[in-house]
Amino acid sequence: MMKKSYTKICSLLLGLMMTVPASAQDETFSAEGFECKVIEAGVVEITGASAAVGTSLTVPATVEYGGKVYTVAAIGNEAFKATALTEVDLSAATGLKRIGTSAFAECRQLKTVVFPPLATSSLTEIGSLAFHHDTSLSSMNLQDTRIEVLESLFTKNANDEVYFDDLTELALPQTLKEIKSYALQFLGLRSITIPSSVTAFGEGVLEGTIYLEEFYWRGALVNRLPRNTFLGEDALKTVYFLTVDDIEPNGLSDKHFFMCHKNLLNVYVTKRSYDILTAAGYDNEKTVYSTLVSDIDWVIGDADGNGAVNVKDIVEIVNYKSGHPSASFILQSADANLDGVVDDTDISLISTSILTK
Repeated sequence: MMKKSYTKICSLLLGLMMTVPASAQDETFSAEGFECKVIEAGVVEITGASAAVGTSLTVPATVEYGGKVYTVAAIGNEAFKATALTEVDLSAATGLKRIGTSAFAECRQLKTVVFPPLATSSLTEIGSLAFHHDTSLSSMNLQDTRIEVLESLFTKNANDEVYFDDLTELALPQTLKEIKSYALQFLGLRSITIPSSVTAFGEGVLEGTIYLEEFYWRGALVNRLPRNTFLGEDALKTVYFLTVDDIEPNGLSDKHFFMCHKNLLNVYVTKRSYDILTAAGYDNEKTVYSTLVSDIDWVIGDADGNGAVNVKDIVEIVNYKSGHPSASFILQSADANLDGVVDDTDISLISTSILTK
């Protein structure tokens, strides 16, 4: 009797296990024109479109399905690859954290991508080749994202010579720490400013940026640039590579590092770095392609890098804290107490320094 009861109980339990629904994370559904996948409770990834995609795409902050509201936190790999999009508006998707690999690749008519404004942005990851071969791109507010690593979003490698002539401007986010190899190659940029927060810079980052005239990296925490960083950039006129640390004797690789033969290139470095490079053989008399120029050294508290500590530096820090740093902001100099954080303590120290002069 006991054996029969035990067998019956086991059968009932097995039946119940077989009827338990799959994990919520495996749930997929169509809602508001999108294919969605639940990635955690109340949160979805958009994996594609549930209907034909037109030329304009607007991604909402949430989607509703089955009486529940889900936050849109991701756009999946290849979600809108090779579609006829001309504009993508993500500005309302304030919970969006990730854009997957090749999410908008091969959208050759895509011109404009709008991310949420910095004050409401959650976007911390954009996968490699997310905009691969989108050669019509002309506008992208990348500075409003919170990404720390800039992948190669547009082209694959040195052999992938596909030009983005219309993308003439691209401001980078102040959260950025690393720029991967080939990340900005073949873009139509005229000027580029590398945030002082960047501490890793790959090879070939600017290869093929044939219209580039100005390069700024002020307050860098690296002491060398990869060889051939500017090889063949014929339009290049000015390079500001001003590092907090001294440039290594071979930090610019060799005397012919800047092969820009159509214009005389001025390369600005700090006074200390200038002495190191000239002692190592960087001779303006013998260098055909560039002229090394000595510039100011860093001053702790000089947040705008103009060589003096004053009220303007406090303004720079206030703007940084509000999420709107200027292109001249130098993170390392703004950190007056050298604790690795720029905050009210630094403002207080700089204010005291100004008042006691």
